[in-house]
Amino acid sequence: NNFNLGIFAMLLVFATTLSYYIKPENEYYVWTYNLNAKQFLFSKIKTAILFSSILSLPIALVLTILFHQNLGILLLFFLVGWAFLLSVIVSKYSAYPDEMNITQSILLALCILFPPILVVLIPYLFKKSENRLSNLLK
Repeated sequence: NNFNLGIFAMLLVFATTLSYYIKPENEYYVWTYNLNAKQFLFSKIKTAILFSSILSLPIALVLTILFHQNLGILLLFFLVGWAFLLSVIVSKYSAYPDEMNITQSILLALCILFPPILVVLIPYLFKKSENRLSNLLK
């Protein structure tokens, strides 16, 4: 009987999913993709959104059934979860093959405090990721 607890559970699923995208994988695993940098990033993003949605969908369905009046808020948190997932993926690959640096971590922390920054940060980091991956993926 607590909508906020359900939202917290859904955000916890997104946070767990985010944690799998923080550490960079071996260059060999990226190199084996037969895609250009943009296609590779879209593939990673598509996979992350699909699997995080599969994990959080049961929580979202229960919340929709029990609290149908809060559907807009639920969709907003779902979109914010996807946006943070997308920002972590492009942050990871904008520093690839190194780990994310302090500047990127601070930017992501600022996005938690003020999520509209994601609208500017995601395209910037996407371009930066494309440039970093273009040498490895040809």
